[in-house]
Amino acid sequence: MTTQHNTENRLLSPRCDVCSKTENLMRCTRCKVKLYCSRDHQTADFPAHKSACGVVAKKRTALENAEQKIRTGPGDFPYLPVNASDNAGRAFWNRPEARDYIRERTAFIEALDKVNTYDTVDAQLEHVMGLLRLYRGDNMKLRNWAPSLMLRLNRDQECYDFIKWWINMSYEDYNPENMGRYLNIKNANAFERDPVELTGLFTPLAHITTFTLLKVKLLLDLMLCKIRRV
Repeated sequence: MTTQHNTENRLLSPRCDVCSKTENLMRCTRCKVKLYCSRDHQTADFPAHKSACGVVAKKRTALENAEQKIRTGPGDFPYLPVNASDNAGRAFWNRPEARDYIRERTAFIEALDKVNTYDTVDAQLEHVMGLLRLYRGDNMKLRNWAPSLMLRLNRDQECYDFIKWWINMSYEDYNPENMGRYLNIKNANAFERDPVELTGLFTPLAHITTFTLLKVKLLLDLMLCKIRRV
């Protein structure tokens, strides 16, 4: 059976992946991220979802095992569980027993990308920001992922603030000892004339691309507002 997917505005809110209904949703019990309004729609979508579902479920189990291992192993890890709000700076990555956990959590983020729904994008961003708080060194380059995820979730202000901080930050901002200065740009003016230095040697291409898309999106929003006023 061929399932017709309604992809228009799929990421605006949690919804059934088949018909886009937003009420009385149920999760796939295996991957725990895909949403459906009924068993019939889940069954109809399973041939298309089967592969990604298995990957997400496998990586979730690997992450849970890695977290359990780090909790029961030697040493003190006050920065877990997954949604830690503290910041461990570089120290977390430098502890060998923590690296498997970081790699497995990154692999889980990559697996979530195979399921293009609001919930999976939101979960990706939550995990990315969680890992950035855990280890400031960011050896996995997750800072390159965050802005595009924010943009896809219509979190435009956060996207702009994040890019501006990373491109303009100094060593003192980045220093793990100065936790209060980490990502401390809030509600910056996205229409400012010279907001960031995009041509710097260490400016990530991902940030330049997302910054450009954000500006285009803002321009389109302004044009739409103008049309509605006419």
